[in-house]
Amino acid sequence: MNRTPSKKPVKNILSEEIKPTSVMPTEHGAVVPTKTELHPDYDSEPVAEVAPLLIEEELVEKPVPIELEHILLLIKKNTDHDFSLYKPQAVIRSIQRRLDILLIDTLASYVNYLHYYPSEIPILLKCLLIHVTHFFRDPDAFELLKDQLLTSLSKHHMIDTSFRVWIPGCSTGEEAYSVAIILQECMSILNVQFDVQIFGSDIDRDVIELARAGVFTSNIEKYVSPKRLQQFFIKEGDQYRTINSIRKMIIFAVQNVINDPPFTKVDLICCRIF
Repeated sequence: MNRTPSKKPVKNILSEEIKPTSVMPTEHGAVVPTKTELHPDYDSEPVAEVAPLLIEEELVEKPVPIELEHILLLIKKNTDHDFSLYKPQAVIRSIQRRLDILLIDTLASYVNYLHYYPSEIPILLKCLLIHVTHFFRDPDAFELLKDQLLTSLSKHHMIDTSFRVWIPGCSTGEEAYSVAIILQECMSILNVQFDVQIFGSDIDRDVIELARAGVFTSNIEKYVSPKRLQQFFIKEGDQYRTINSIRKMIIFAVQNVINDPPFTKVDLICCRIF
């Protein structure tokens, strides 16, 4: 028997108020599902294991749909990534994009789809991750950072020490390389050389591999000045590769900032992806 969900006209779930079958308010305004009939497997799942979502103040009056609770639980069980602290409406917007593609009209139908087609779960995970980044995002902020670094580094003797930077949520690496370039420029201006260790981390293994390669499309010409392109990149056809001295400053690693221990003894934490 074919269990593929029927292809119905797509509704926008953001404008549709989905009422849970049964919810129980908590002292923090969250809700805990007490019963659902969306899928036969749900009856065997202990309700106590469903983590309640934290809801923004303006959403307290509007309970989070039980369907969304179950989607987040499926993601956590299958990928070990917990999105329960994400804003519910932001999560729903990402889910909406998958519903539009799959021509599924309700969250309840999508929950069933996830059960019958678990290969959809990592695809949804990719939709929930944020990868909007580019070199020197908000140039004024980077110029201010450079000025502050120059002031700080000029007052400290850095020859026998390392300058350590942590960039969580580094995505494909543009932010990490931008900070590395600024630090190299600072060393040139101050006529000093010291060890730089930049740790770029992200929960997405695929983007970490791209970051390690240090190769970018010609689109970076929009954000990187011709002088910096000439000094810190090698042109290879229609791509740019970061020079070795810049790549050697950075270590990229897969890390979950919620579950994994943080990098310690750092001089600068920079996270501009959000």
